[in-house]
Order: sequence, then structure tokens, then C-alpha cells
Amino acid sequence: MVISSAYALSGPPTIPVTYIGNLISNEEIVQGDFEVSAFIGENIMSLGEASGGSYEIDVSSCCGVGSGDISFFVNGIEANEHPAYNGEADYGKVVELDLTFNEEIPETSLCGNEEVNPGEQCDGTNINFATCTNVIGTGWTGTVSCAGSCAFDVSDCSYSGTGPSSSSGSSSSSSSGSGSSSSSSGGFTEDTSILTKSKQTESKANTNINLINSDGKPNFGITGAVTGLLSSSGGIALMFVIIVLVLGVVVIIIQKAQRNPNSTSPQTL
Repeated sequence: MVISSAYALSGPPTIPVTYIGNLISNEEIVQGDFEVSAFIGENIMSLGEASGGSYEIDVSSCCGVGSGDISFFVNGIEANEHPAYNGEADYGKVVELDLTFNEEIPETSLCGNEEVNPGEQCDGTNINFATCTNVIGTGWTGTVSCAGSCAFDVSDCSYSGTGPSSSSGSSSSSSSGSGSSSSSSGGFTEDTSILTKSKQTESKANTNINLINSDGKPNFGITGAVTGLLSSSGGIALMFVIIVLVLGVVVIIIQKAQRNPNSTSPQTL
């Protein structure tokens, strides 16, 4: 079973919660020097040490895991206690917790026997089929090895994948079918299709004047021209100016006729 995350691969640093206490088996404190490992699920969160019957281990978010129940292992034997790790809510806490075991803890660690035992991610040359990809994630390449603590060593892994493409140059594309075009520079894309369509609509509104008779048929000739002229605001203004000019001329003629009533009849000799 491949463990999917790597010890100490934590990304942004976090403040650990420290667990301290005694190792107790058969109601007696277990003497000796041991290595203690903390797991959440299959993800090893931290390694600590036990000496003289007491232990200390720091647990913090890592390996993409931010919370969950912790399992403690000593030389392949799992403790009965499974405290909950709550991520940021536990940052900086010091928790006193005695770890009890139903089995006697072996004096000799199982790490180094080339078998992946409980509390280990790997053992010696047995890396449990681990690769940089399935240990860290997509885009990671290199070689996973096994540390002396029987945890994955991913120091030889490197990220060679590519994220969302970015370019300092520019590119453009167009579609003749939709009559739209777009251009991009430095990752910014501007779609000019809306502007193009609005210009086309405005052009049609200004140039295409429908000349329609009362019977619904297109009207051509003088009547149609007059109708078309009257259908535009410019044509109405022009007609108004012409009417004013005509009325002005008529008024002038009438005034002259009133002043000279005999000017239009022939003079008698």
C-alpha cells in the first residue's frame, strides 16, 4: 500500500502542537530509547523521541493534511490514544498525554528489517512502490529514497510540471464565421466582437432607410424619397427650415402688395 504523502513536505510553515507524556505498557512505564512517529491516516506527520519512559513529539500540518485523528507508533506498536488534531486551533499548544500500549514494545526497532511495518512509510531499500508523483503530486519527478527513520526522503524530487501557460509575447485569433476577433498580450484577452457588432448596427441604422408605402410595398421615386427624408431627424429639420423660408417669402410679398396696391395693375397713360 503506497502512502500518498511525504514526511516533512508541508508547504507553508505551521506552528506545531507538542505532545508530551509517558509510554506505558502493562501499566508500567516503558524504559528505553525509542523513536515515536505520528500519523494521520496514512500520512506521517512527525517523528519524535522517547527516553527514560517519557516522550515528546511535535505535530503540525503537512503533506496536504490539516486535521484528523493522530495515531502514535513506537517500534511498530500502535498506542491506544488517538487525539484529534484541529490544525490552526491547536497551533502552539502543549498537550500532556500518556500513551498506553496493549502489547509490549520491542526493545529493538523494526525499522531496518526491509519490511514496511506499522508506523513506517518505507524500510531500507523497500520504498513501498513510492514515486515522486504518487508521494508528492502530479508534476514531480525524481527518486524517492528511504531515510533511516523509515520515512520517505523526497530531497531528490523536483517539480518539472507546468502550470497555466503564460507568455510575454502576444497572439491573436479570429473567426470569420462569427465575425469576431480577439487579441491577447501578457495573458490579457480582449474580445472585440461586441464593439464590431455595435458599429455594424449603428452603420445600418444610419444608412439603411426603409421606404414603405401604405400598402406595405417598397416605395421608390419622389414620394419614397420624401417619406425617407421625413423619417430621419435631419430630414425633418431641413423641411422645417424650407417651410420657414417659404412662409417668410410669402409674408414679404404680401406686405409689398399692401403698400403698393396698384403696383400689379398696368399704369394708365
